Amino acid sequence: MSNFAIEKLLWQACSNPADAGTFRAEPEAYLNNFRIDDEERALLLDWDVAGLADRGVNPMLLMMSFNAVAGKGDMMEYVTKINQPR
Repeated sequence: MSNFAIEKLLWQACSNPADAGTFRAEPEAYLNNFRIDDEERALLLDWDVAGLADRGVNPMLLMMSFNAVAGKGDMMEYVTKINQPR
C-alpha cells in the first residue's frame, strides 16, 4: 500500500479546485498521475472511504477530499460510507 501516494493525490484534490474537477470529471486520468496499485485504484474509484481508512489513510483527509470531489454537500453521505460494515 502506498499511503503516501494516496494521501498526496487526496490532498491535491481537496486543496486545489482544478484537481478536484479533474478527479470528478476524469477519475481514471487523474489517478494515472500517481503511483498506486490496482487495488488502491479500485478503492479510490469506488470512493470506498472505509476501506481506505482501514488501510491507514488519514480519515480527516478522506472526509475533506470526499466532500471536495465526490460528495454532494451532504455530510451524511460520507458518514454512511465510513461506517459501512467490513
